[in-house]
Formats: sequence, structure tokens, C-alpha cells
Amino acid sequence: MFIVARKNSLGKRKMSGLGIREAKSSQGLELKIARLRAGLKQYQLASEVGIASTQLSEIETGRREVSPEVLERILGVIKSNKEAEEQT
Repeated sequence: MFIVARKNSLGKRKMSGLGIREAKSSQGLELKIARLRAGLKQYQLASEVGIASTQLSEIETGRREVSPEVLERILGVIKSNKEAEEQT
């Protein structure tokens, strides 16, 4: 379980636990944001990583776990594309 701070309906912070599903979804959302910031479309990233775009979609929405190897390839492509974007 992962612990995060959230605000309740009164605006006060409270600590709550995230289950595995929410954690995967959160990780997927972070990957999606990084992909968009790097200027990559989903099909472009999937193609460069060597996975199907449907698989990347499932990773980004938290419906599929990502293996450490695939995660490393995803992050590598995002990083190199972001660096290339910054140089232009």
C-alpha cells in the first residue's frame, strides 16, 4: 500500500492509502504526462519502444503492469526525445 496526502471535503489534509490499482494508474498517468511533455504521440512512443500502442494505452490507464525492462525503454525514449526537443 502507498500512502498519500489528500484533502477531504472540508479542504483539510488527511493521509490515505492507495491500493495497487491506484498506484498503477498513478504511474501510468505520470508516464502519459512525460510522453506528452516530450511531444510524443502514443503510437510514436509505442513504436520506438517496440510494443503495441494498445499495450502502452493500458499501461497509461493502469490496466496493465509494466515490466521493469519495458519501463526502462519507455523512459529512455522519452528522455532522448525530450533532449532532442530542447535542442531545437
